Amino acid sequence: MKSWRASLKLIAYYPWWYTASAGVWALAFFVPIGTGLAMRALLDRLAAGPATLSNVWTWIALILAIRLGRSVTDFPAAWVYAHHLGRLRILLRANLLRGYLRRLGGGPMTGVDGVGDALNRLRDDVEPLAHLAADDGVDASGRAVRLVVMLGILLAVNPTITLVVVPPLAAAAVLATVLSQRLVRYREAARRATGEMAGFLNEMLGGVQALKLAGAEVAAVGEFEARSERRRRAALGDTLAGEAVTRGLDSLTRLAGGMVLLLAAPALASGSFTVGDLALFISYLDPLTDSVSFFTHLLVVYRQADVSTARMAALMPEGETAAIVDRAPVYMDGRFPAAVRPERRPEDRLQRLEVRGLTCRHPGNGHGIEDVSFSLAGGSLTVLTGRVGSGKSTLLRALLGLLPLDAGEVLWNGEPVTDRGAFFQPPRAAYVPQAPTLFSDTLRANVLLGLPDAGADRERALRLAVMEPDVAALAQGLDTVIGPRGVKLSGGQRQRTAAARAFVREPELLVLDDLSSALDVETERLLWERL
Repeated sequence: MKSWRASLKLIAYYPWWYTASAGVWALAFFVPIGTGLAMRALLDRLAAGPATLSNVWTWIALILAIRLGRSVTDFPAAWVYAHHLGRLRILLRANLLRGYLRRLGGGPMTGVDGVGDALNRLRDDVEPLAHLAADDGVDASGRAVRLVVMLGILLAVNPTITLVVVPPLAAAAVLATVLSQRLVRYREAARRATGEMAGFLNEMLGGVQALKLAGAEVAAVGEFEARSERRRRAALGDTLAGEAVTRGLDSLTRLAGGMVLLLAAPALASGSFTVGDLALFISYLDPLTDSVSFFTHLLVVYRQADVSTARMAALMPEGETAAIVDRAPVYMDGRFPAAVRPERRPEDRLQRLEVRGLTCRHPGNGHGIEDVSFSLAGGSLTVLTGRVGSGKSTLLRALLGLLPLDAGEVLWNGEPVTDRGAFFQPPRAAYVPQAPTLFSDTLRANVLLGLPDAGADRERALRLAVMEPDVAALAQGLDTVIGPRGVKLSGGQRQRTAAARAFVREPELLVLDDLSSALDVETERLLWERL
């Protein structure tokens, strides 16, 4: 997916915000045109002598009014711009996160160096595309119109001097086009080095205990320093390359200003060029230079946006790259949709689940499951047994759509399930993995996990999970903060909290992967009796 196509799609989602942004910034682009013409008239009247001084204050007032008008519109322009850009950032990050979560169930993720790299793409790679859709298009169109109008005015005043200004500006644009490919390579290297460093940092922090036990802290820090240095060099190269091109082009365009002054001197002496004309040319040089510099900058941004878009696409499932810019609700005012309990429809009731010829092999080693078939009825208990490493967890994850299938099919009440990952969700199914994840939030929030408290049979779920004594022992009960930044629960408590999370959803199909591995004998007996 090309970044320009993606940006056009994003613009089409919020046409009113885009139009409002273009409207409020129009004054900023056209203020220099009016200011230059007013300065020209003012200086020409001053040069004409005392007879014209009566009109001087009128022109001074006009210049002040133009500048004041620009100042007054700065705040609404910034407000509209910030809201438009914010919507695009949120939309892109939400789509990327949805795609990344779907992609995680598809086996090993190639092209992404761990969670740290994924977070780096969510944070940084969204920016070029968001800016391309929010403000670069507005800036480009405004500056293009301003460039044409200014050149038209200058041609009418003095074609010779105007034509001398054009070649350096054209040379700057050509030079930027030639150098843009090199800038893309620097940007790719910088992004890759940042992702590698972030991925290693995530792994290092996640394996602190293993590093301490192995006495490998010094080696890990050394590796992190080496990756940080590679990232610093790559980022420095990216920055220096961009700045070198920008400053070089800026110097080339400013050469035009010196040529104007050289040609203006004899024209002023001959009387064919007035002081006001000179002021007009000088006042227009900066906006003209800015326009050309921006177009060269836009070319660089476009190249960088292509790089970032390709990096974002690596987070998405295969064939879903276009979903990066899908339309989705964006909540900018804090009024989020109310949490609702999944509605159970008649067809969601489980009568019979059939698994036929399920095959799922892990890439790289080929291990997994081969041609597994079974059938179970709603309301029954099915126990899956086998030695360690025989593929029990692989079978459950493949069944639920968390791993891709090499062969086989799953049927729910005789109907094939095409998208297992989307289908096996509450109220149809709930899953408790071997190593459940808890969040830094209250025990209540970890159990409900988005469900509205009203209508949820929380007490029943906690009782089924044999959590009553544990809740009573916590200082704030259900309102005790647990997880990585809260009260540390034991392995058995974590498993039973995750089990309560599944029970409270009252699923038709309950999938438990080694639920009682960390439980004592009495707690395990109670849990299975109650369940």
